Amino acid sequence: GFNKLINFDEAYTFSGIVNGTSLLDVLITQAAGNAPEDLGNYTNTALYSSPAYEAWLISPTDSTGGAYYHEIPYGDIQQNKTINTEGYLGELTFNMGLNMDDKVFFGAAVAFPMLSYTEKTTYIETPLADSLALDSYTFRENTNSEGGGVNLKLGVIVKPVEWLRFGLAYHSPTRISIDQTKNTSFSSSFENGAETHDHISSGFIDYSYAIRTPSRYQANAAFILKKKGTISMDYEYVMYQNSALRSTGFDAYNFETENNVINAIYEGTSNLKIGTEWRISKPFSIRGGVNYQQSPYVSNATPVNADLITYSGGLGYRHHGFYIDVAYSQANTSLAHYSYNNSIPATLNKNLGQTIISLGFRY
Repeated sequence: GFNKLINFDEAYTFSGIVNGTSLLDVLITQAAGNAPEDLGNYTNTALYSSPAYEAWLISPTDSTGGAYYHEIPYGDIQQNKTINTEGYLGELTFNMGLNMDDKVFFGAAVAFPMLSYTEKTTYIETPLADSLALDSYTFRENTNSEGGGVNLKLGVIVKPVEWLRFGLAYHSPTRISIDQTKNTSFSSSFENGAETHDHISSGFIDYSYAIRTPSRYQANAAFILKKKGTISMDYEYVMYQNSALRSTGFDAYNFETENNVINAIYEGTSNLKIGTEWRISKPFSIRGGVNYQQSPYVSNATPVNADLITYSGGLGYRHHGFYIDVAYSQANTSLAHYSYNNSIPATLNKNLGQTIISLGFRY
Protein backbone atom coordinates (compact mmCIF):
# COMPACT_ATOMS: atom_id res chain seq x y z
CA GLY A 1 0.00 0.00 0.00
CA PHE A 2 0.92 3.67 -0.27
CA ASN A 3 0.96 6.03 2.73
CA LYS A 4 1.50 9.78 2.66
CA LEU A 5 3.75 10.46 5.65
CA ILE A 6 4.27 14.22 5.38
CA ASN A 7 2.38 16.96 3.54
CA PHE A 8 4.66 19.89 2.69
CA ASP A 9 1.91 22.30 1.53
CA GLU A 10 2.61 25.33 3.74
CA ALA A 11 3.22 29.08 3.54
CA TYR A 12 5.04 31.40 5.98
CA THR A 13 5.74 35.12 6.14
CA PHE A 14 8.35 36.79 8.36
CA SER A 15 8.89 40.51 8.88
CA GLY A 16 11.02 42.71 11.13
CA ILE A 17 13.48 45.60 11.44
CA VAL A 18 17.13 44.79 12.24
CA ASN A 19 20.36 46.74 12.57
CA GLY A 20 23.89 45.64 11.75
CA THR A 21 23.04 42.45 9.85
CA SER A 22 22.13 41.77 6.24
CA LEU A 23 22.11 38.92 3.75
CA LEU A 24 24.65 40.98 1.82
CA ASP A 25 27.15 40.45 4.66
CA VAL A 26 27.08 36.73 3.85
CA LEU A 27 27.48 37.35 0.13
CA ILE A 28 30.57 39.57 0.39
CA THR A 29 32.20 36.96 2.65
CA GLN A 30 31.35 34.27 0.11
CA ALA A 31 32.69 36.34 -2.80
CA ALA A 32 35.96 37.35 -1.10
CA GLY A 33 39.03 35.99 -2.86
CA ASN A 34 37.31 35.65 -6.24
CA ALA A 35 37.57 38.12 -9.09
CA PRO A 36 34.13 39.31 -10.29
CA GLU A 37 34.45 37.46 -13.60
CA ASP A 38 35.08 34.19 -11.70
CA LEU A 39 32.03 34.30 -9.41
CA GLY A 40 29.93 32.32 -11.90
CA ASN A 41 32.43 29.45 -12.01
CA TYR A 42 31.59 27.89 -8.62
CA THR A 43 28.26 26.50 -7.49
CA ASN A 44 27.66 28.60 -4.37
CA THR A 45 28.97 31.88 -5.77
CA ALA A 46 27.09 31.26 -9.04
CA LEU A 47 23.84 30.95 -7.10
CA TYR A 48 24.30 33.89 -4.75
CA SER A 49 27.30 36.23 -5.05
CA SER A 50 27.40 36.37 -8.85
CA PRO A 51 23.81 37.56 -9.46
CA ALA A 52 24.14 39.94 -6.47
CA TYR A 53 27.21 41.45 -8.12
CA GLU A 54 25.38 41.75 -11.45
CA ALA A 55 22.55 43.56 -9.63
CA TRP A 56 25.06 46.08 -8.24
CA LEU A 57 24.46 44.98 -4.64
CA ILE A 58 28.05 43.94 -3.92
CA SER A 59 31.27 45.29 -5.44
CA PRO A 60 34.98 44.43 -5.17
CA THR A 61 37.35 46.81 -3.44
CA ASP A 62 39.84 46.22 -6.29
CA SER A 63 40.07 44.28 -9.52
CA THR A 64 41.35 41.10 -7.88
CA GLY A 65 38.24 40.58 -5.76
CA GLY A 66 40.26 40.08 -2.59
CA ALA A 67 37.49 41.80 -0.63
CA TYR A 68 34.00 43.12 -1.37
CA TYR A 69 31.64 45.72 0.10
CA HIS A 70 27.86 46.08 -0.21
CA GLU A 71 25.22 48.78 -0.55
CA ILE A 72 23.85 48.71 3.03
CA PRO A 73 26.87 49.61 5.16
CA TYR A 74 24.84 51.06 8.05
CA GLY A 75 21.38 51.82 9.39
CA ASP A 76 18.18 49.93 10.13
CA ILE A 77 16.91 47.40 7.57
CA GLN A 78 13.33 46.25 7.01
CA GLN A 79 13.46 42.53 6.24
CA ASN A 80 10.53 40.57 4.77
CA LYS A 81 10.52 36.92 3.78
CA THR A 82 7.85 34.65 2.31
CA ILE A 83 8.24 30.88 1.94
CA ASN A 84 5.83 28.68 -0.01
CA THR A 85 6.34 24.91 -0.02
CA GLU A 86 4.51 22.10 -1.81
CA GLY A 87 4.90 18.35 -2.04
CA TYR A 88 4.89 15.21 0.02
CA LEU A 89 6.91 12.38 1.49
CA GLY A 90 5.14 9.09 0.83
CA GLU A 91 5.97 5.42 1.17
CA LEU A 92 5.06 2.39 -0.92
CA THR A 93 5.18 -0.71 1.30
CA PHE A 94 5.09 -4.45 0.77
CA ASN A 95 4.14 -6.38 3.91
CA MET A 96 4.29 -9.96 5.10
CA GLY A 97 3.34 -11.61 8.37
CA LEU A 98 3.39 -14.86 10.35
CA ASN A 99 0.81 -15.92 12.95
CA MET A 100 1.89 -18.49 15.53
CA ASP A 101 -1.15 -19.94 17.34
CA ASP A 102 -2.75 -16.49 17.72
CA LYS A 103 -0.17 -15.77 20.42
CA VAL A 104 2.86 -14.43 18.58
CA PHE A 105 2.72 -12.37 15.40
CA PHE A 106 5.76 -11.54 13.27
CA GLY A 107 5.74 -8.84 10.62
CA ALA A 108 8.14 -7.45 8.05
CA ALA A 109 7.86 -4.75 5.43
CA VAL A 110 10.04 -3.40 2.66
CA ALA A 111 9.25 0.25 2.04
CA PHE A 112 10.17 2.58 -0.81
CA PRO A 113 9.96 6.24 0.24
CA MET A 114 9.10 8.80 -2.45
CA LEU A 115 9.90 12.49 -2.09
CA SER A 116 8.53 15.43 -4.06
CA TYR A 117 9.30 18.88 -2.68
CA THR A 118 9.15 22.42 -4.09
CA GLU A 119 10.15 25.57 -2.21
CA LYS A 120 9.78 29.15 -3.42
CA THR A 121 11.34 31.91 -1.31
CA THR A 122 11.05 35.66 -1.71
CA TYR A 123 13.29 37.81 0.50
CA ILE A 124 13.27 41.62 0.52
CA GLU A 125 15.57 44.05 2.30
CA THR A 126 14.73 47.76 2.44
CA PRO A 127 17.33 50.05 4.04
CA LEU A 128 15.68 52.75 6.15
CA ALA A 129 18.57 55.25 6.05
CA ASP A 130 17.61 58.00 3.58
CA SER A 131 21.24 58.74 2.73
CA LEU A 132 21.79 55.37 1.01
CA ALA A 133 21.45 55.06 -2.76
CA LEU A 134 19.79 51.63 -2.56
CA ASP A 135 15.98 51.73 -2.26
CA SER A 136 15.51 47.96 -1.81
CA TYR A 137 16.38 44.62 -3.32
CA THR A 138 14.55 41.33 -3.74
CA PHE A 139 16.13 37.89 -3.65
CA ARG A 140 14.21 34.91 -5.00
CA GLU A 141 15.17 31.26 -4.65
CA ASN A 142 13.37 28.28 -6.17
CA THR A 143 14.20 24.69 -5.28
CA ASN A 144 12.72 21.49 -6.68
CA SER A 145 13.65 18.11 -5.20
CA GLU A 146 12.65 14.61 -6.32
CA GLY A 147 13.90 11.41 -4.72
CA GLY A 148 13.37 7.84 -3.68
CA GLY A 149 14.88 5.27 -1.36
CA VAL A 150 14.36 2.03 0.53
CA ASN A 151 14.12 0.82 4.11
CA LEU A 152 13.19 -2.26 6.12
CA LYS A 153 10.74 -2.62 9.03
CA LEU A 154 10.64 -5.60 11.40
CA GLY A 155 8.27 -6.23 14.29
CA VAL A 156 6.80 -8.77 16.68
CA ILE A 157 3.60 -8.68 18.77
CA VAL A 158 2.97 -11.05 21.67
CA LYS A 159 -0.52 -11.76 23.05
CA PRO A 160 0.02 -13.81 26.24
CA VAL A 161 -3.55 -13.31 27.50
CA GLU A 162 -6.73 -11.90 25.98
CA TRP A 163 -6.44 -8.54 27.73
CA LEU A 164 -2.78 -7.78 26.98
CA ARG A 165 -0.64 -7.26 23.89
CA PHE A 166 2.91 -5.96 23.67
CA GLY A 167 5.42 -5.64 20.89
CA LEU A 168 8.79 -4.50 19.62
CA ALA A 169 9.76 -3.03 16.25
CA TYR A 170 12.85 -1.87 14.40
CA HIS A 171 12.91 0.52 11.43
CA SER A 172 16.19 0.57 9.54
CA PRO A 173 17.86 3.79 8.36
CA THR A 174 16.49 5.08 5.06
CA ARG A 175 18.76 6.15 2.24
CA ILE A 176 16.97 8.56 -0.08
CA SER A 177 18.72 9.61 -3.30
CA ILE A 178 17.70 13.12 -4.31
CA ASP A 179 17.96 15.06 -7.56
CA GLN A 180 17.63 18.76 -6.89
CA THR A 181 17.34 21.78 -9.18
CA LYS A 182 17.88 25.29 -7.83
CA ASN A 183 17.86 28.77 -9.32
CA THR A 184 18.08 32.23 -7.81
CA SER A 185 17.62 35.83 -8.91
CA PHE A 186 18.18 39.35 -7.60
CA SER A 187 16.32 42.55 -8.42
CA SER A 188 17.46 45.95 -7.15
CA SER A 189 16.26 49.54 -7.21
CA PHE A 190 18.40 52.65 -6.66
CA GLU A 191 17.80 56.41 -6.29
CA ASN A 192 14.01 56.27 -5.94
CA GLY A 193 13.69 53.92 -8.88
CA ALA A 194 15.90 55.90 -11.24
CA GLU A 195 18.08 52.82 -11.74
CA THR A 196 16.84 49.24 -11.58
CA HIS A 197 18.27 45.79 -12.23
CA ASP A 198 15.49 43.24 -12.67
CA HIS A 199 15.64 39.47 -12.26
CA ILE A 200 19.39 38.95 -12.55
CA SER A 201 19.30 35.13 -12.58
CA SER A 202 21.81 32.44 -11.70
CA GLY A 203 20.36 30.01 -14.22
CA PHE A 204 19.44 26.47 -13.16
CA ILE A 205 21.96 24.44 -11.18
CA ASP A 206 21.49 20.71 -10.56
CA TYR A 207 22.58 18.70 -7.51
CA SER A 208 22.55 14.99 -6.75
CA TYR A 209 23.02 13.73 -3.22
CA ALA A 210 21.66 11.23 -0.70
CA ILE A 211 20.23 11.55 2.79
CA ARG A 212 20.50 8.79 5.38
CA THR A 213 17.71 9.13 7.94
CA PRO A 214 18.11 7.63 11.43
CA SER A 215 17.01 4.19 12.60
CA ARG A 216 14.03 3.88 14.96
CA TYR A 217 13.42 1.52 17.88
CA GLN A 218 9.87 1.03 19.13
CA ALA A 219 8.06 -0.69 21.99
CA ASN A 220 4.32 -0.79 22.59
CA ALA A 221 1.67 -2.27 24.84
CA ALA A 222 -2.13 -2.38 24.71
CA PHE A 223 -4.71 -3.34 27.33
CA ILE A 224 -8.14 -4.62 26.27
CA LEU A 225 -10.72 -4.01 28.99
CA LYS A 226 -13.68 -6.41 28.82
CA LYS A 227 -14.10 -5.81 25.08
CA LYS A 228 -15.42 -2.33 25.85
CA GLY A 229 -12.27 -0.29 25.56
CA THR A 230 -8.54 -0.25 24.96
CA ILE A 231 -5.62 1.72 26.34
CA SER A 232 -2.41 1.72 24.32
CA MET A 233 1.08 3.14 24.83
CA ASP A 234 3.89 3.46 22.26
CA TYR A 235 7.50 4.43 22.93
CA GLU A 236 10.02 5.29 20.22
CA TYR A 237 13.71 6.17 20.30
CA VAL A 238 15.20 7.95 17.27
CA MET A 239 18.93 8.57 16.80
CA TYR A 240 18.84 11.85 14.85
CA GLN A 241 22.57 12.42 15.31
CA ASN A 242 23.19 9.47 12.97
CA SER A 243 21.64 11.27 10.00
CA ALA A 244 24.08 12.06 7.20
CA LEU A 245 24.44 13.54 3.73
CA ARG A 246 26.39 11.87 0.94
CA SER A 247 27.31 12.92 -2.57
CA THR A 248 25.96 10.80 -5.43
CA GLY A 249 26.99 12.97 -8.38
CA PHE A 250 30.26 13.23 -10.23
CA ASP A 251 31.70 15.87 -7.90
CA ALA A 252 33.79 14.84 -4.93
CA TYR A 253 32.04 17.01 -2.35
CA ASN A 254 31.90 15.02 0.89
CA PHE A 255 29.48 17.09 3.03
CA GLU A 256 31.98 16.95 5.89
CA THR A 257 30.99 20.38 7.23
CA GLU A 258 27.26 19.65 7.06
CA ASN A 259 27.63 16.23 8.72
CA ASN A 260 29.73 17.71 11.51
CA VAL A 261 26.93 20.20 12.15
CA ILE A 262 24.37 17.38 12.24
CA ASN A 263 26.46 15.50 14.81
CA ALA A 264 26.90 18.65 16.90
CA ILE A 265 23.31 19.94 17.11
CA TYR A 266 21.18 16.76 16.98
CA GLU A 267 20.74 14.02 19.57
CA GLY A 268 18.66 10.93 20.27
CA THR A 269 15.06 11.58 21.25
CA SER A 270 12.27 9.76 23.05
CA ASN A 271 8.73 9.93 21.69
CA LEU A 272 5.65 8.77 23.60
CA LYS A 273 2.13 8.15 22.34
CA ILE A 274 -0.84 7.30 24.56
CA GLY A 275 -4.31 6.57 23.22
CA THR A 276 -7.63 5.08 24.26
CA GLU A 277 -10.84 3.96 22.55
CA TRP A 278 -14.18 3.08 24.15
CA ARG A 279 -17.46 1.70 22.84
CA ILE A 280 -20.14 4.00 24.29
CA SER A 281 -23.01 2.04 22.70
CA LYS A 282 -23.13 -0.84 20.25
CA PRO A 283 -22.64 1.16 17.00
CA PHE A 284 -20.68 4.10 18.43
CA SER A 285 -17.16 4.47 19.82
CA ILE A 286 -15.01 7.40 20.89
CA ARG A 287 -11.24 7.73 20.90
CA GLY A 288 -8.60 10.16 22.01
CA GLY A 289 -4.86 10.43 22.45
CA VAL A 290 -1.75 12.52 22.83
CA ASN A 291 1.56 12.20 20.99
CA TYR A 292 4.69 13.80 22.46
CA GLN A 293 7.78 14.06 20.24
CA GLN A 294 10.90 15.37 21.95
CA SER A 295 12.93 18.07 20.21
CA PRO A 296 15.85 16.54 18.28
CA TYR A 297 18.13 19.50 19.08
CA VAL A 298 20.74 19.52 21.83
CA SER A 299 20.46 22.19 24.53
CA ASN A 300 21.16 25.72 23.29
CA ALA A 301 21.12 24.66 19.62
CA THR A 302 17.86 26.53 19.08
CA PRO A 303 16.32 29.46 21.01
CA VAL A 304 12.85 27.88 21.11
CA ASN A 305 11.33 24.74 22.58
CA ALA A 306 10.93 22.53 19.50
CA ASP A 307 8.99 19.71 21.23
CA LEU A 308 5.97 18.64 19.17
CA ILE A 309 2.73 17.77 20.98
CA THR A 310 -0.28 16.46 19.08
CA TYR A 311 -3.74 16.01 20.61
CA SER A 312 -6.37 13.97 18.81
CA GLY A 313 -9.95 12.81 19.26
CA GLY A 314 -12.57 11.10 17.19
CA LEU A 315 -15.94 9.37 16.87
CA GLY A 316 -16.64 6.11 15.05
CA TYR A 317 -19.80 4.36 13.83
CA ARG A 318 -19.98 0.70 12.77
CA HIS A 319 -23.10 -1.19 11.72
CA HIS A 320 -23.66 -4.22 9.46
CA GLY A 321 -20.29 -3.99 7.73
CA PHE A 322 -20.44 -0.23 7.19
CA TYR A 323 -18.16 2.12 9.12
CA ILE A 324 -17.44 5.83 9.26
CA ASP A 325 -14.81 7.57 11.38
CA VAL A 326 -14.33 11.28 12.04
CA ALA A 327 -11.11 12.41 13.74
CA TYR A 328 -9.49 15.76 14.55
CA SER A 329 -5.88 16.40 15.54
CA GLN A 330 -4.10 19.52 16.74
CA ALA A 331 -0.30 19.70 16.55
CA ASN A 332 1.63 22.43 18.40
CA THR A 333 5.33 23.25 18.14
CA SER A 334 7.77 26.15 17.74
CA LEU A 335 10.61 26.57 15.27
CA ALA A 336 13.42 29.09 14.87
CA HIS A 337 13.94 30.24 11.29
CA TYR A 338 17.25 31.76 10.15
CA SER A 339 17.10 33.66 6.84
CA TYR A 340 20.89 33.41 6.46
CA ASN A 341 23.99 32.61 8.52
CA ASN A 342 24.16 34.69 11.71
CA SER A 343 20.77 36.31 11.03
CA ILE A 344 18.42 37.17 13.87
CA PRO A 345 16.07 34.16 14.12
CA ALA A 346 12.33 34.49 13.63
CA THR A 347 10.15 32.37 15.91
CA LEU A 348 7.48 30.36 14.13
CA ASN A 349 4.69 29.00 16.33
CA LYS A 350 2.96 26.23 14.40
CA ASN A 351 -0.56 25.19 15.37
CA LEU A 352 -1.76 22.73 12.76
CA GLY A 353 -5.30 21.37 12.84
CA GLN A 354 -6.43 18.47 10.68
CA THR A 355 -9.79 16.75 10.21
CA ILE A 356 -9.92 13.25 8.71
CA ILE A 357 -13.11 11.47 7.61
CA SER A 358 -12.96 7.86 6.48
CA LEU A 359 -15.70 5.41 5.54
CA GLY A 360 -15.92 1.94 4.08
CA PHE A 361 -17.63 -1.43 3.90
CA ARG A 362 -16.50 -4.77 5.29
CA TYR A 363 -17.60 -7.96 3.55
